[in-house]
Amino acid sequence: MRRGSIGRQPADSQFKSAVRGDGQPRQHADGAPLGSGYGRGWLRRLAGYCWRHKALTIVAVGAAVLSTLVTSVIPLIQRNIIDNSIVARTQPVWPGATALLVAAVISFGAVYLRRYRGGQLSLDVQHDLRTELFGSLSRLDGARQDQIHTGQIVSRSITDLNMIQSLLSMLPMLIGSGLLFVLSLVIMFVLSPMLAIISLAVGPALLALSVASRRRLFPASWDAQQKAGDVAGVVEGAVTGVRVVKGFGQENQEIGRLEGVA
Repeated sequence: MRRGSIGRQPADSQFKSAVRGDGQPRQHADGAPLGSGYGRGWLRRLAGYCWRHKALTIVAVGAAVLSTLVTSVIPLIQRNIIDNSIVARTQPVWPGATALLVAAVISFGAVYLRRYRGGQLSLDVQHDLRTELFGSLSRLDGARQDQIHTGQIVSRSITDLNMIQSLLSMLPMLIGSGLLFVLSLVIMFVLSPMLAIISLAVGPALLALSVASRRRLFPASWDAQQKAGDVAGVVEGAVTGVRVVKGFGQENQEIGRLEGVA
């Protein structure tokens, strides 16, 4: 989010420029949705906001990597116990059991840090974004503020910032899951290449389903966000002009407008 970027164009005009008349999002030439931050380095800017809180970022990501490494090692320890201590009986059970207990303690601590510090990081970044958004709106002159669709600003600031907060709170877990996927593939191919290939056979089908779901869900969520902004705009207009509404006895008309939009 660039400073001063809000207010260069009215909020409803910004939305209309990114959405077709049928409510579907306009797209770039390669199919990416217009207005979605594509091509503007949104991920790099979001990483910059995270890096403002270096300690939290390092702890959250490091804990995610550590918990993933420990999780990937636990099955190997269990295999060693079964093969050498139970089946072959070439070594005692206690070294493997001790290793499992140590791995469990490390995994617990790493998961705790990943969730706690990752959640704290997401809330701090959300606070920074809210502060900058308020600062950008406060710097607008009266004419620019009159051009802003208040309902869209309120609805989208709440929805988008909450979405960013949810994404950041899940990001350390996503990083750990991606690393766990790679490590699991390596371990699977080392133990049994044939079973690994069979397990990967469902990958293309899952990818096709996720792509098809996104093509349907993204326009629907975009349209729902627009309509939520319309509802918030009607409520904001009625509340702001409550004296006029009550003075002319238009309460029922405003209730009808709200019901129709909702």
